[in-house]
Formats: sequence, C-alpha cells, structure tokens
Amino acid sequence: MERKEKSIEWTLSNGDTARIVITLQIGREIKCDWGEVIEDAKYADIGVRGETDEMGTVGYCVRKLHEPAGAVVAHIGKLGLTAERHEDYLAARAEIESDERWQAHLSRKAAAEDRARRIDARQAQMRK
Repeated sequence: MERKEKSIEWTLSNGDTARIVITLQIGREIKCDWGEVIEDAKYADIGVRGETDEMGTVGYCVRKLHEPAGAVVAHIGKLGLTAERHEDYLAARAEIESDERWQAHLSRKAAAEDRARRIDARQAQMRK
C-alpha cells in the first residue's frame, strides 16, 4: 500500500496554522473474517482533509460556494478558503491527479463502464 500526500499550509488571522492535506492511496489490505489478509493492488482513492492546530480535523470535502461570502469562495468544513487558497488547493489536487497510477485507475474505470454500457445495450436489444 502506497500513499502520496500534498499539503497546503497557511496561518489564520488568530495565529493558528491551517492545512489541507490531499492524499492519494494506491492499494489496500482487506482483512477477511477467517483471518486472511488480501492485497488489492488495483484500488486507488484520493482523500482530502482540512485541519487546524486548535480544532483538529474540520472537514473532508472542499465545496465551492455559489455566492462568495466576502473573501471566502469555498470551504472545507468550518474552514473558509479565499480565492488564493482555493487556487492552491486546485493546483495541489491537479498534481496528485496527474500521478500515472491514478490515471491508470481512471482508464480501468472508464473501460469497465464502457463494457457495462455495451452489455446493457446488448441485453436491451435481446429483450426486443
């Protein structure tokens, strides 16, 4: 199991340090009821976590606001993001998503979806 992390840090107006951590996880271990551990090397996931020193983890999903509230254009939990911080987040996420293992995961997923569409179309044709 491999992990790749990218972190964005800044100081809040109250002196507290805030950060957004973007993690790419490749592979996972599946622990079975009978005690066996299975390695799943094809698994891939990108996770996002927002945290501050004072409050700990504040959220797991960056959401863009429909109407900006002052300088805040997005938020992750209770942590507001200015346009500059949101752009930093998007750049870091793009860097994580450009990893060749993530791209391979996306191509496998697209191929599986295409195969499922073809099967569904064939089944619909057979029902006629």
